[in-house]
Amino acid sequence: MPIKLTVWDFALPQDIALRSHFGPFYREAAELMGLQPDTKEFHAMEQLFNQTLLKHRAVPATPASVWPQWDARRGLLDQGESERIRRLVEQDHFNALDVPLRYEEEPEKCRAYLAAIAGWLRDLGYLHMAYVYLEDEPNDADEYDKVRRQGALIHSADSGLARLCTEQTIPSRADWGDLYGAVDIWCPLWGLWDDVSAQQRLAKGEQLWSYTALCQGPEATPWWQIDMEPVHFRAPLWISWNLHISGFLYWSSVAYRGHRSLQEVWEAPTYRDYFWGEGVMLYPGAPAGVDGFVPSVRLKLFREAAEDYEYMALAAAKGKRAEVDRIVASVAVSFQQWSHDPLAYEQARGRLAKLVVEKR
Repeated sequence: MPIKLTVWDFALPQDIALRSHFGPFYREAAELMGLQPDTKEFHAMEQLFNQTLLKHRAVPATPASVWPQWDARRGLLDQGESERIRRLVEQDHFNALDVPLRYEEEPEKCRAYLAAIAGWLRDLGYLHMAYVYLEDEPNDADEYDKVRRQGALIHSADSGLARLCTEQTIPSRADWGDLYGAVDIWCPLWGLWDDVSAQQRLAKGEQLWSYTALCQGPEATPWWQIDMEPVHFRAPLWISWNLHISGFLYWSSVAYRGHRSLQEVWEAPTYRDYFWGEGVMLYPGAPAGVDGFVPSVRLKLFREAAEDYEYMALAAAKGKRAEVDRIVASVAVSFQQWSHDPLAYEQARGRLAKLVVEKR
């Protein structure tokens, strides 16, 4: 079979354009792999976890080991953490750093700790990459109140420290109130995206991310399960560009929960015995004779989409944003309006590549 290749005269940058959070190396996964937390073996496996995701332009959660300890008398105790976080950013190309919300039950202590962390990150030049992950998926009036309290506490520590919430930009219920002023990075579920309010928040200088989990929302949503069409893993980043979304969150890459063995993760990578592939973007390597992890085909498809996003960013950086936007909108408009034809994305990618290499 004859094969024709087109080699474009440019390379993708090592830095990753789309910010993301693909979860940490969870303790449950480590224990199933026979590892104890905070051991040399654990950290070696965590590094393999991080590197496997990063090779696919997916950014892991920030390892706990890069955050300095703190106490009220001595402040931050930097015991090599500055060098570790520099390696994450400068060598590994992390573009998002999730700051742990410690001492939350002691507000004054929490405020002092966050102020110290923000100052440390500012001195390193990384504060713009950092955020604090607020209450996950707030879903009642009390949880909305908690987000507002968290947001106010973080803002009082340092207004430069961003606050991310996995909630849509319009309140779930009017009687809960809203989260405006408490959130800097909105991360709605794909099926709950409200574009009018999202663009209003963007116009106020806030940021937009998105996330997917399970099969929530209208049927047309590009859900991420093993038996879905491969294009489901490519379309969301085209949609993201069209909606001015700059980040993506996936709750876990190694949700080995309820599995009795590593082999079982391969045989039944399910969540709640129903959602196939949910939270499992990486398979444990040992059953396949691999040291570390085996990336899923779904992660490979995400990388294809992340590379598409790089084409968009490169062309836009050459002053061709309007042309990029027209190309993207020809295949993907919203989370319920996008092309299911893989060829459409390939052809659009070719047009993006031409924009990158054209001299005009």
